[in-house]
Amino acid sequence: MQNVSVYQLGIRFISACLDYYNGMNAYLVFYVASLLFVGLKGDRKVREIFLPSGIMLLLTVYNPFFPILIDRFFDINKEYYRFFWLTPITILVPYGGVSVLEMEEGKKKMAAAFALTVILIFTGDYIYKNGYTKAENPYKVPNEVIEVSRMLHQVSEVETPKAMMEYDFNMMMRQYDPSILLAVGREDYINGVTYEITEEQMNSKENGFLYRLVAVMMRGEELEKEKFLEALEGTNTEFFVISKGNLIQDYLIDMGLTKAGETKGHILYRYNVKERENPYVDNIYTNF
Repeated sequence: MQNVSVYQLGIRFISACLDYYNGMNAYLVFYVASLLFVGLKGDRKVREIFLPSGIMLLLTVYNPFFPILIDRFFDINKEYYRFFWLTPITILVPYGGVSVLEMEEGKKKMAAAFALTVILIFTGDYIYKNGYTKAENPYKVPNEVIEVSRMLHQVSEVETPKAMMEYDFNMMMRQYDPSILLAVGREDYINGVTYEITEEQMNSKENGFLYRLVAVMMRGEELEKEKFLEALEGTNTEFFVISKGNLIQDYLIDMGLTKAGETKGHILYRYNVKERENPYVDNIYTNF
């Protein structure tokens, strides 16, 4: 949903967000149906629990004018989908299904159970629809992530080495090893990947160094040596971890980085940071 903009879409913003959020699933439709069922057939206590929250959500989160209003005060483009988490789908939908079954008896109950099961199966997109793939390890990340983590700790002279990695690897490392500091945080990385990086952004005092690193890693831009090394020093970035097919390898070597390690699919390039405590760095990015 990173490409969805309230400013560009206006009242169609909610519809676009829901298309991305729901995918092939129809559970939001089941929620609305369950809400109607509770309103018509539910007892007083159940209505008091679910109806006020449902009405509130319809007036706010699912109101197409609501994001336009709050966007005037906050930038909610990349975060709005989290409001959908407030919807008690996992509570109300099962309750509605069980309540429907309890209203029937004998063959009608069997038929209702079969119909509900079929509806759920054919209106959902499931993780294991193409079969179950056993995880390589208990941490549910590729073994190579673990191998790179160990290698970084072995090669680095500090307890918390700082590294710039390709986007997917960056996201997995932040989950696996919080002691590996990330050169670029999640939000800045997403912005750098999603939107065009301008010369003005790369020279800004706020996030300029970060955008330079993203421009080199993800866009293959060959910055002037002085600007690139300034970004490494300014962020205290000691390592570049890249896949073997990444075309920036020659550029990194030309910039003075040296090969520090290698796994089956990745190479570690190291830069000797001259001053680890840089006054420019106000925020050390961690994995959270």
